[in-house]
Amino acid sequence: ELGFRLLVESGEAALFERGNPDIEDYKKELESYIKDMDFDTAGAIIVNCNPMTKGHLYLIEYAASKVDLLHVFVLEEDRSLFPFDVRFDLVKNNCKHLNNVLIHKSSKYIISSATFPDYFLKGLDKNKVHSELDIRLFGKIIGSALKLNKRFVGEEPYCEVTLSYNENMSKILPEYGIELEIIKRKESGGE
Repeated sequence: ELGFRLLVESGEAALFERGNPDIEDYKKELESYIKDMDFDTAGAIIVNCNPMTKGHLYLIEYAASKVDLLHVFVLEEDRSLFPFDVRFDLVKNNCKHLNNVLIHKSSKYIISSATFPDYFLKGLDKNKVHSELDIRLFGKIIGSALKLNKRFVGEEPYCEVTLSYNENMSKILPEYGIELEIIKRKESGGE
């Protein structure tokens, strides 16, 4: 009655929105990127790149070698040391040599404060709830709009939140026809 639309829900929480532009506008924008493209496999990788490192480039190059078309989403929310415009340009400039890679702004629908609503989830396992909402939104809307069948992430031995997020993706993304591949970190000289 208040004009809110359900985007996704998990067993413990739901994500709604109202107003315009909305998720349908974003979905149409994503679909326009691939409208006249011919590909069998498409993947996605989401990066913050605060700043972009050789490790980020390794992940992107590896993922690009495994699919016909790779979508790289740079987190748009400005909560990093390096401003979004700088991070976005770093990714674009470092990926120029990859002819099957499209670089996108992440929007408010991918790993943002909109998909990680801390305040109203007191008493729940926030990491699980937040990641599940974000992953379901990615699979249902972004994955279907871009015809994704693969999502790539880097191995995460240091951050518990990212490790938990990766584990949740491996369980949830297959429901949307998206396989998760965890890429082992590149080593050099034992590091």
